[in-house]
Order: sequence, then C-alpha cells, then structure tokens
Amino acid sequence: TAQQGYSRNADYDLIKMAVEESKNEQYDHVPIIGNGDILTHYEARRRMSETGVHSVMVGRGALIKPWVFKEFRDNNTWEPDIMERVEIYRTLAMYMKDHFGDDEMG
Repeated sequence: TAQQGYSRNADYDLIKMAVEESKNEQYDHVPIIGNGDILTHYEARRRMSETGVHSVMVGRGALIKPWVFKEFRDNNTWEPDIMERVEIYRTLAMYMKDHFGDDEMG
C-alpha cells in the first residue's frame, strides 16, 4: 500500500484467509477483490485461482504495462513493438491529462 511505501509484497495469504472466513461467516455474497503486485495476466489469474477472490485490482502494473488488460481479456501475452508502445503511452497520457488536468509543470 502507499502507507507501506510499496516496501512489502501484497499478502495474498491474508487475502485468501479473508475469502475463507467470508464463506464461513455466510458473507460469501460480498465480493472480495485482491490487490497488489499484479503485473501480468497470468499473475492475475493465478492470484484469483489461489485465493478464491472474485477479481483482482491492477494499480501500478497498469501504469507500467497498460496493455495488461488486453492480455487478460485475450488470455495471452502481447509484446507491442516500439511504435505501438509509443501510441499506447501517448493515449494513456492524454487520458490522464483529460482526467487530472494540467499542473504547474504542464
């Protein structure tokens, strides 16, 4: 987490325990979402399978590799070439500017 300064890995054992306890306490209708250290589509699927979470949340991984969502949808690794990467990051920058606006640095 930001509070931890991203200094530790996500604790998926704890997340799995929360999923198991929710089932024991009859709260399995409440979705539990795993979060942290998801950088690839296969990590996302593995974390979902191992813990039983309803889904996973991608944070920093999406900034590093914005096409991770395409990979998850297609269940396949995608290696964009340099021009595709430039276009993806340009689009991401435009979306972020539209959402967050400009600051004193532009």
